[in-house]
Amino acid sequence: MRRLLILVLVAGLFVAACSRDSGISEADHALATQAVSLSASLAGIELTAPDRVCVVDRLSAQEATELGTLYEGNDGVLALTDDLSSSVADAVVACVGTDTMIRSGMLAFAGDVSDESLACTGDRFDRQLLGELISSLMEGKGQMSTEIEIEINLVLGVCLSPTELLRLHQN
Repeated sequence: MRRLLILVLVAGLFVAACSRDSGISEADHALATQAVSLSASLAGIELTAPDRVCVVDRLSAQEATELGTLYEGNDGVLALTDDLSSSVADAVVACVGTDTMIRSGMLAFAGDVSDESLACTGDRFDRQLLGELISSLMEGKGQMSTEIEIEINLVLGVCLSPTELLRLHQN
């Protein structure tokens, strides 16, 4: 009986976490989803359709509506505020996962990287650093802050082999 109760509670939590009641219309949700796709691609991140929906669902109704409004008037670049880009970046990291983001980023920029290097990088990158990196790229500033760049270089210097570092800097 106790196992059944636990199963029911877990199932209820899962349904609650996955159901969408974002407080915005379907049209606004669709615009926000397109805006997420655009802002993620500007940061070099390709999201699946379920990931895009997940990101929008993690935003507040106000943030999702603001994102959709920005998308309607965009010319290929979204002028995200620091707060909005930070919220979207945090949602991207939560929906996609730190390990997946690090793996795809490392493979894109450094090519074939050893499993040890990927594991080390994943251990040293925290969600906050990854969120800050994505946020700065989504803001369209073209470069990340010096602090973020230093932290990333420290992690890469510790985790990658000399050959992997050389490949990374050649790309």
